[in-house]
Amino acid sequence: MIEKDFYEHNGFKYEVEYKTYTEKDKIKVDHNIVYPKKLFKYYSISEYSIDSFINSYLYASHPIELNDVLDCSPFLWYTEHPLDYKLYESLYQDSLSQKDLKELYDNDIKRDRCNTYIGTYWEILSNMYGIISMTGKESHPLMWPHYTKEKGFKIKFDLEKLQNSLKKGAELDGSLMGLFPMNYSNELKPIDISPYLQMLVPFFYSATIKDIEWQYEDEWRFIYSKPQMGVPNRKMGLTNNRVDYPGIPGNRKAKYDSNLVEEIMFGFDFFNGEDFFIKWNKAHTKFSISPKKNKKEIIMLLDYICDNLSNKLFYSGVKYEFNDDKKLQLYRTKEKLKIKKISIQKYELERTNVFEILN
Repeated sequence: MIEKDFYEHNGFKYEVEYKTYTEKDKIKVDHNIVYPKKLFKYYSISEYSIDSFINSYLYASHPIELNDVLDCSPFLWYTEHPLDYKLYESLYQDSLSQKDLKELYDNDIKRDRCNTYIGTYWEILSNMYGIISMTGKESHPLMWPHYTKEKGFKIKFDLEKLQNSLKKGAELDGSLMGLFPMNYSNELKPIDISPYLQMLVPFFYSATIKDIEWQYEDEWRFIYSKPQMGVPNRKMGLTNNRVDYPGIPGNRKAKYDSNLVEEIMFGFDFFNGEDFFIKWNKAHTKFSISPKKNKKEIIMLLDYICDNLSNKLFYSGVKYEFNDDKKLQLYRTKEKLKIKKISIQKYELERTNVFEILN
């Protein structure tokens, strides 16, 4: 008989069938949300974001690194009943003596509602799984300011091609567990872990449940798995004395085929006087830029675009248009740009005036 774990909340059904009790037991999440054809990734300007882009990988974040403290949190786990001593034995037998284990167990079930066990198990799983956050929306008024401060960039992928590429890249020593929509809920309901054979269902529930206030993001998540991905303990609140568990370098990098980037778009404030010397031509159709202070990462980014994506570059602009009531309204736009390198650290860009209104 095949054993099974199951949980349902807010129209999402989480299920896993245990055949081997190994990585081969895959989570299944049923929902009625339509998959988008395209996925988008927003980036702020940093050494890390530019490195991930030009080296064609998506960073699979540890839950601690997410921007909402309630997102994929161990506080989304609890137990209605004291857990069996055998579970503690299985988890701690290699690290604690029988005496210390018994003392930990007695304290944890009586005083801490099994929080030590829950925290340890969550940490083990978060060392094995990473979260790649993307969006199915090409445009939303809050995405650019929240994730790029209007100065970053956004890249576009075909969903199916990207998923296949990530899956292929993980085959040697890991696994792509799937692509999941967020379960936006009016109620962040903790899950009782006591009935479950293993913690795959609780973990994937906590990795996909989010407050309804985040629904505007239309977030989709790849859950990526490799051994020893690392745990950044120093980033967690009130854990000053805990050092990071580094894991295996590079295991949070999910590689994809560089040819899959369909578009790159600069934010409205990407070209600004603080970061660039800017000079327009007389017709105001072309401008040349030179990064200030020899900004190595920006130069690498622009060189990469010139060499690989010069015909896929766009700019996030603004434009007045008449609405249905024949009144002027301000819209965000997507404008095609032409770019070429004209000398060391100097580039020329041409505005095409080919616009698309983004709603």
